Amino acid sequence: MNNQNRKPGRHKRQEAPASSLSVASDVASRIAAASTLEHICDCLLDEAVALAGATCAEVLLRDPETRQLTCLAHRGPFPWCSAELGGQRLGARLFQLATEDAQAVVIADLEEEERVGLKVPAAGQLRQALAIPMRVRGRIVGVMNFCGDDGASFSGETVRLLNLLATVAALALENVHLYREADARARLRRQLLAREIKVQEEERRRIARELHDEAGQSLTGLIMSLDALEQALPADGREQGHFRRYLTEARDIASGTLQEIRRVIFDLRPTLLDDLGLAAAVDWYAKTSLSKAGIQPVVRASGLDSRLPQRVEVALYRLVQEAVTNAIKHSFARQCTVSLTWSDGTMYTVVEDDGRGFDPDKIDRAGEEHLGIVGMQERVRSLGGQFAIDSRPGGGTRVHIRIPLTSGGASSGDTSAAGG
Repeated sequence: MNNQNRKPGRHKRQEAPASSLSVASDVASRIAAASTLEHICDCLLDEAVALAGATCAEVLLRDPETRQLTCLAHRGPFPWCSAELGGQRLGARLFQLATEDAQAVVIADLEEEERVGLKVPAAGQLRQALAIPMRVRGRIVGVMNFCGDDGASFSGETVRLLNLLATVAALALENVHLYREADARARLRRQLLAREIKVQEEERRRIARELHDEAGQSLTGLIMSLDALEQALPADGREQGHFRRYLTEARDIASGTLQEIRRVIFDLRPTLLDDLGLAAAVDWYAKTSLSKAGIQPVVRASGLDSRLPQRVEVALYRLVQEAVTNAIKHSFARQCTVSLTWSDGTMYTVVEDDGRGFDPDKIDRAGEEHLGIVGMQERVRSLGGQFAIDSRPGGGTRVHIRIPLTSGGASSGDTSAAGG
């Protein structure tokens, strides 16, 4: 709640009506610089109280879900609490009247006005009241209430000007509300993404463990049995030679399948990442994948003397994995460099190639070809980081990832982000 003794705005009461356009423009400029609902209402009342010559005033907003009225700003104590009006404040009663009339409500004598509904107690010099509805898209979302003495200006040009100011403020309040809703949806999306990533990583780990424990060990046992059988065969005899060749072929097939399973296991959940950390896992993956694709790999790491939080290591490994995969699939590069740098509480990751490049502005309009990049952007946001791509046709591609971390080692973004 605001200081009730706060002085009115810089516009003093004037005998002649102020220019509606000039005043509205001035208020709109100050409201545009406001960042909160309360600040917007303060800017509004600073001007409105002086223009109306009011003794006290308040801005009430109605919650769209609960329908409850909340006072966001006031000047002076608004009179008559709930006890005198059968459980309802005068401000709430004025809101009802403004809603019923769908226009400004002017009360010349509070003690004699039947529409108030009850005989209000004497309030000294406070004889007049004014309610200005605040509308958004034809819907009344709040009200400006004023009380004043016999000299207050609660009619004519003043009411028209206050209606204009209320419209300007209502639109600003709606924009703040929409921004809050959008921000809340964005936070919810990041939380859902983080949860989905965590579930994916847990499922990857489970599958990798089962492949290792079941298929991997079974194939290892099969290879050992084939080796033992081959050693038990006699060295002479034509039939034994054919059989030995068949055993060798079967063993080679089993060995190749075991290697492929180990590769799948590493892609699902690299043991190097768990055992030795991010730098070792990225070094192995980048050099192995890029060399196989005919691209010269360069991997640099600095400052990674200690382990990062597991969810950050997993997320960064997946981001590097996606960036390197994109370079292999699309860049036609000769060299690709991966840099990992930990400095001053921030993790910097850069993946750069000298390939054909592309136009980053077309990512949002692209189809499945760039879904991986969009996924990378969302994953980085879920960690409270920043993601950027520098590229142009014929000029290579450079992926920048910046993830800030607290001194305690936890990401400054969503604490539930991608973990294993």
